[in-house]
Amino acid sequence: MLSKKQATALIFLYYVWFTVTYDVKTLKNDLSTVDLNELLQYRGPILKHIWYNDSHITHGHHEKSLCHSLFVDALKTKNVSWPPPKMPPEELLDMYTMRKAHFADWYFAQKYNGGVGYDWSTNVVEEFMRKPNICGGYRVNTCVVTMETYQHYINDKVCLVIGSESPWAEAALLNLKAKHVITIEYMEIKTDYPKLTTYHPSTVAELNIKNLWEPVDLIFSFSSLEHDGLGRYGDPLNPFGDLESVARARCLLKPRGILMLGVPMAPDTVLWNAHRTYGKYRLALLTMGFDILDLIGTFCYIEEHAVRGGDVCQPIIVLQKTEAIHTN
Repeated sequence: MLSKKQATALIFLYYVWFTVTYDVKTLKNDLSTVDLNELLQYRGPILKHIWYNDSHITHGHHEKSLCHSLFVDALKTKNVSWPPPKMPPEELLDMYTMRKAHFADWYFAQKYNGGVGYDWSTNVVEEFMRKPNICGGYRVNTCVVTMETYQHYINDKVCLVIGSESPWAEAALLNLKAKHVITIEYMEIKTDYPKLTTYHPSTVAELNIKNLWEPVDLIFSFSSLEHDGLGRYGDPLNPFGDLESVARARCLLKPRGILMLGVPMAPDTVLWNAHRTYGKYRLALLTMGFDILDLIGTFCYIEEHAVRGGDVCQPIIVLQKTEAIHTN
């Protein structure tokens, strides 16, 4: 476990390096140095035999089988023990860290899963549509720059938001003329806004298993998927939870669909059970199945949680779904 001095020094150096030098070309070069064969065991039993490539030959039966397995597994979100443990089970620790990530403690127990949450009335949604897009409570311009740069993927398209406590992202997409917006969130959300639909993750899983899901054009997720599998919000403990969530997102997209993904970028760290931060190893696994189109934003913050590795850069990676899948 990191000491306060070690964590602070590590994060500060990363902060300086990222804000000065990091761009999409650097990101791609960084990820190209990762030996994926070495890391496959840390993708979990569902994903470890799956590879993606840019071939124009799409192996539809593999795609369908993978997505079915992922969504059957997602039904486990219905009944989860509470509260989450103060430390991960010892037998899962290596799976969480991949024997490469740092480990630090930063514990939360916030039971969102199945909770009665939010009322997004038409008035509430329209109020957010009048506000500037500052990535919700993060108060940065990364999200508006990303959406406006790639608004041709939003205009008259069906978009999906993964993880949302307030409809700031939904409002921003609607302002850019999205045809319809769907939100997936653990907390129950009620809305009467005509261009907005909300689902619990288990409902999305059921729709997919029954072949009733209509693939979407674009998915937006900011500061959400890095929590998956840590139990903080009442989700099942799963060392591969974030990787499986991105793989499920891929299943929800149309061919060549777009994923705008904002996760904390810093040296690979598991901060139990607050969130993960993504260095080149975890990020290489997280972005499998996608082409990296862009990296936007250099949002970094320095705060009291440096001792826990909590100081991060959180840009948005713009990804496009690759066309082919095969098993090794």
